[in-house]
Amino acid sequence: MSIRTALALIFAVAAAVVLLATGALTVTSARLSLLQRRSELSYEALTRHITLANHAGRAMREAAEISLGGGDTEELRHLTEVVARDLSAVEALERAWVEDPRLREEPGETQEKDERLRRMRASLAKIAGDVGEVSRMASAGERLAAHRQFVERPEAEYERGFVPHIDAAIRDARRDVARNAAAAGRASARIRIASVALMTAALLLLVVLLGGLLRSMARGFSALAECSRRIAGGDLDHRVPDLGKHEFGRIGAALRHMAESLREAQESRLRVERLAAIGQLAASVGHELRNPLGAVRNAAYYLTKRLAGTELGADPRVAQFLGLMEKELLACTRIIGDLLDFARERRLCRSACPLAPLVDDAISVVQAPAHVRLVNQVPAALPVPSLDKDAVESELGAGTTFTLRLPRAAAPEVHSTQPA
Repeated sequence: MSIRTALALIFAVAAAVVLLATGALTVTSARLSLLQRRSELSYEALTRHITLANHAGRAMREAAEISLGGGDTEELRHLTEVVARDLSAVEALERAWVEDPRLREEPGETQEKDERLRRMRASLAKIAGDVGEVSRMASAGERLAAHRQFVERPEAEYERGFVPHIDAAIRDARRDVARNAAAAGRASARIRIASVALMTAALLLLVVLLGGLLRSMARGFSALAECSRRIAGGDLDHRVPDLGKHEFGRIGAALRHMAESLREAQESRLRVERLAAIGQLAASVGHELRNPLGAVRNAAYYLTKRLAGTELGADPRVAQFLGLMEKELLACTRIIGDLLDFARERRLCRSACPLAPLVDDAISVVQAPAHVRLVNQVPAALPVPSLDKDAVESELGAGTTFTLRLPRAAAPEVHSTQPA
């Protein structure tokens, strides 16, 4: 796996963890929002029930005062309307619970609340009718009968028909508030735990992945640095480890290829150096052998000429061996020529070389007949040329003809050849 792929995988895992955490937080947040909404409605229901109970109690106290000949009929009528509005608000709130599918409670609880509200409305309606009759009796001056009527009918209905239901509704509302608050607290705790768990898991996963990637990179850098150091030190046989198929692996493969190329180049250079040394040795041997070989050829030529016409020269065995000597000398000359051709790329070492001493050296190895006299006629005023003395001596020993062209002010052309 390449480093780019590993990083992409790490980012993909991180993105997946973030998306998972976001989804989990969204779900739990939605659940928490629902619980908060239920808590708000439960608290509002509790508040409305308490308000309904308070207003109903004030209306009953006002009705009691009216039955005793005091109180305010208008105030009682106002309180009766307020109680009716409170009861309508409670019923509307209960309908909101029922109509919202997310807020629906157990079917038994919903039916119980509906039945309780129905009984409270019926009880309040009966109380209102009885209180109206008590008010008329009190207005007619029948205070004692009005008070007895109030105690026997509205107050008894209030105590037996309304108060137990409103108390039960308040208890249920308080229970709902406590239950929804506890559920919201548990949801908040789960959100915190889930957030911490997801973040911890994401961090651990990222640490593991990044740690593995960093260890792989560190191992790759260390191995590549060691290989580079060893190769730079000349250890071309050092085995570059296999670092995998990622970027370090490709770099390692390139280093292995480079080391192999350098090793082949080094071996090729050594072969070239060996061949160059052999060529220099061949050139040196050829140059060293040409001069004595030329002297031997001159000696054989001399012996052949001196023995010609003599009794010894007429001996077949002597003529055979002289011919054999000439034949083998020619073979040696060819072998030396081949060696010199092989080492022909030797650079010339030019230096100032006077021609008169060079011609004297060439004449000294030539054995001329007794009736031939060799004279060195190289002018003393001849310019000193720049020559490779060894190369010239070797060519002279091999019988090569040289033509030296001088300026017009100097001596005429000089030809130097080996005797035929």
